[in-house]
Amino acid sequence: MSKKKLLSLVLAVILLVSVSSPAAFAATPLTTTGLNAITKGMVTIQWTYINYVSTSLYIDSNGIATIFGFIQRTTNGNYLYLSCTLQRYTSGTWIDIANWYTTSYSSSALIDEQYSVPNGTYRVRCNYYASGSGGSDSGVIYSVTVVY
Repeated sequence: MSKKKLLSLVLAVILLVSVSSPAAFAATPLTTTGLNAITKGMVTIQWTYINYVSTSLYIDSNGIATIFGFIQRTTNGNYLYLSCTLQRYTSGTWIDIANWYTTSYSSSALIDEQYSVPNGTYRVRCNYYASGSGGSDSGVIYSVTVVY
């Protein structure tokens, strides 16, 4: 048998096996136990004291920016801190324009503010912190960049 025929035969067998038994080459699916309606299988950060953190920025046609930040604690947490800073991109760097903060011993903390802006490129930076009896979780999250 020539090398060309042998190679064709080997490739045909490989193709036949892969088509007839795709499960043999498939990854084992992860169970969905414990996934909540928000994540639905997305990769997410898991904290001890924080359940959820988000931020957003919207600027309407009149230049009114709506700055939003939210943090929700787990049952292990008892204190929350959230600060949101509106930033403008100027000359290659992000400049702080306005800042808001809140603290809470409740289950969540919210910042929902409005601020008038001229044309430019903006984002929101939120610093978050939650603590409980055994420690704390903290970090920074950014909104999408909005050009107005």
